[in-house]
Amino acid sequence: MKKLIIVLWIWGFATCCSSNDATTPSNRSLLVNKWWCENLIAGQSSYYFNSSGVFQQKVASLGSTIYVGKWRLTNEKNIEVYELEQGSPIRPFSLTINKISNTEMNATKGLNKVDYKVCQ
Repeated sequence: MKKLIIVLWIWGFATCCSSNDATTPSNRSLLVNKWWCENLIAGQSSYYFNSSGVFQQKVASLGSTIYVGKWRLTNEKNIEVYELEQGSPIRPFSLTINKISNTEMNATKGLNKVDYKVCQ
């Protein structure tokens, strides 16, 4: 009986004090359902990654037109935007998430690192 109690105590201590990845939000959950604004002054773009896989983009220099497409997140870091609506001025592209939080994101787009913040 003592051995069983000791084993259960050690198991309980090990499970309560080990790191739990379930408490860390995934990149996907941090990314979706909010507008992300580039931290640039000229030609600022805003991106929206809907949880259903719909992508939207607003380009400040082109007015309030919203361009629509589809997106997916591969291996929790690579955002692929594809199947854009016909006539959209943007081409399919990808972003690699370097760092993301609830309000800020740093990503690589092509050869450039770009900072984003949640739009206000």
